[in-house]
Amino acid sequence: MQRKRNIAEALLLLLPFLIIALAWKRLPPMIPMHWNIRGQVDRWDSKPFAFLLPALAIALNAFLRAIPLFDPKLRRKADAFGPIALSRIRLALTVLFVVLSLVQLAAALNYPIGTGRVVITCALLLLAALGNFLGNLRPNYFAGIRTPWTLESGETWRVTHRLGAKLIVFGSLGLLVVQFIVDPRTFGALTLLAIIALVIWSFVYSWRHFTRHVERS
Repeated sequence: MQRKRNIAEALLLLLPFLIIALAWKRLPPMIPMHWNIRGQVDRWDSKPFAFLLPALAIALNAFLRAIPLFDPKLRRKADAFGPIALSRIRLALTVLFVVLSLVQLAAALNYPIGTGRVVITCALLLLAALGNFLGNLRPNYFAGIRTPWTLESGETWRVTHRLGAKLIVFGSLGLLVVQFIVDPRTFGALTLLAIIALVIWSFVYSWRHFTRHVERS
């Protein structure tokens, strides 16, 4: 079963390369590389850069497969990441990069798909998916809510990630709805405030839990 999943994941990673090769002659000399908060293209590059996102997807996939070799917390416990959580996080990120690559190609070929909205929606859905698995993430140095107190205490790590997972899932879904209600500038400000609030919460909550339940025990 795992072998079949690995093969399917490899085919997914190769899909953008195949589509780029098939569409190569139709691609213009310059392709869009970045969109601003209003969904407008503000950076262009030559068409060989179409391979950048697929290449980054492969690099990220390989990195997620290799991190147990470098993280001492993961080496000490074979299932420290949670095999299901790790594989699904890796798959979610792979799907995001593949979709973004296909969106970029569609924009370069002038297909009217509302690129900015699609990119934002994909990113928020990715966050919701990652948040869904965050609660099962075991202590490590590479991923998750890594504060001095979550890395020091397994219990603080567990409770912080359980609650943080819910905040990320519902926050992402809330922003997913809000993007259709407010203008892009307001949405960008709300997203930035949500990120800042989450970072502040993670430090305050993990510190309070550690000082109240770990240091006193």
